[in-house]
Amino acid sequence: MFNEDETLAFIYDEYVNIEVPKILKNPYVIAQSTSQTNSKLDRSAAYIIHLQKQELLNSTFSFLNSSTFWIHKRSQNGRYLVVINETTKDLQSMFKFFWNLKIHKVVFLTQETNNYSFFVKIHTSNPFDKENYCGTYANIVRSEDCNGNISIEFSTYYKDISKCNITLLPIGLDKNDCLSIFLNNFLNRLAKKINGTVIIQDMTSRDEIMNIIKQPAIAISLRTYNCLYSDVLDFSIPFLINKVIIVVHGGDTISPIKTLFVIFKLEVWIMIIISIGITALALWLILSFDKKLFNISKFEEICLNVFLATIWELYVSVPKNIKARYIIICYLVYQIHIQTGFTSNLVTVLTTPQHNPGIKSLEELAKSNLSIIASLVIKETFFSNVEESNSIYSKIKNQMQYKDLSFIEKAKFLNYKNCAMLMLELELEMLKSEVGGNVHVNSIPTDLVIGKLHALYAIAAGHYFKKPLNLFIRSMDESGITQKNIKKMYDSAKVKPIFKNLVPLNLKHLLCAFVVLFFGLMVASIVYLVEVVTHYYYSRL
Repeated sequence: MFNEDETLAFIYDEYVNIEVPKILKNPYVIAQSTSQTNSKLDRSAAYIIHLQKQELLNSTFSFLNSSTFWIHKRSQNGRYLVVINETTKDLQSMFKFFWNLKIHKVVFLTQETNNYSFFVKIHTSNPFDKENYCGTYANIVRSEDCNGNISIEFSTYYKDISKCNITLLPIGLDKNDCLSIFLNNFLNRLAKKINGTVIIQDMTSRDEIMNIIKQPAIAISLRTYNCLYSDVLDFSIPFLINKVIIVVHGGDTISPIKTLFVIFKLEVWIMIIISIGITALALWLILSFDKKLFNISKFEEICLNVFLATIWELYVSVPKNIKARYIIICYLVYQIHIQTGFTSNLVTVLTTPQHNPGIKSLEELAKSNLSIIASLVIKETFFSNVEESNSIYSKIKNQMQYKDLSFIEKAKFLNYKNCAMLMLELELEMLKSEVGGNVHVNSIPTDLVIGKLHALYAIAAGHYFKKPLNLFIRSMDESGITQKNIKKMYDSAKVKPIFKNLVPLNLKHLLCAFVVLFFGLMVASIVYLVEVVTHYYYSRL
């Protein structure tokens, strides 16, 4: 049961004479429960405990646990050979003693007598045998005579744990949270694979949690990559990696009067106006030089024709001058692109609410001084640093407020304009699905400031289940099942389009057009009145 390169630790109780096998290739250390130890083991833990009688197990093991031979993260998953110099009648309680400490790789060697003959027996047991009830009892103990070399192999991957509990300790997340859903789906797959039973605990009492941890069952909790250091915990490899974003309310709805100007960017509108002016001027100069008559009213007419040709593809008249026609042909190529873009975007602008850009970067968010709501898990993961050179990080950290909100409360927060929320990218998709997509928000990536969230499991240091858990996570990832589950969650969260009956365009949609028409009529009326007054004035002279 021990490898040749392992350092063996011989632990003796206060009554046993210290003796070491004469033929021993392994390096070893020796200690008695009445002495002190100074040496520290730097290799895998392998212990041989020699007792005069089984009642001394508790005190001798307590000595080992407090000695320098004990390596917390390795000793618990080490191998133990317990030699007892008597016939043991209560092996069940001794196995339970180790199982309650999450130590499964233990073998007992006892001295037996029968009809004045002396022989040695070796005893093993598995806490996950059905009759052992997950380590609560040791009803099944396998004993055999030790007459020579015996090879003992311990299982490192548990294929059947006989419906034993896999308990998820409280994680402070709503059951509808995307991380909780993914966590539960993963544990259910794990339980199905190894024939276990998933228990989701929601108690908050520390005594209740410690009671669960002390039980022989498997107890795990959620942790993140950024808070890994611990003397009493081991961590699995990440089972979920997702982007962290800051969600802020989008810009306000644009006034209906301004919607027409959303079709193109401002610089495009400027270039269109310049193009109309230059083209009209070129045509007017060519035609004026041809007729040797420079008429301003003719220039106004040409400007109107070029404008109509640009926006509506309407040519009132085409000049007969060959040079002017060349300009018209070249302008036609330009006009096709402008007119197509205008009419296609016009449909979208008239039927879809338009919004101002709003806050779209971390720099803008830092200047806004908006409060950023996040869960306590986020605080422990990303904002526990005392010092950080990144000024954006410092500003964002100062704006953080930590609240554990339910899924419904988070959905309501999407409509608030005076705050932002920090969450997973997947969580935003699920929240949008909850509110039906009837909310306009901006998502700001935070990769350059705080990075991604790496979700993983925490388990007691040296726990026997760490290796099987990592093997299962790796198999899920390599087989593509993890990515498939993530994609399925994204697909289910996508807001499905709601097909409604055709709604006629109302006055709000077309208000800009009526405003332009009214403005044109007002200008025309003013010009007409000026001409009438001017004509009347000159007719009286």
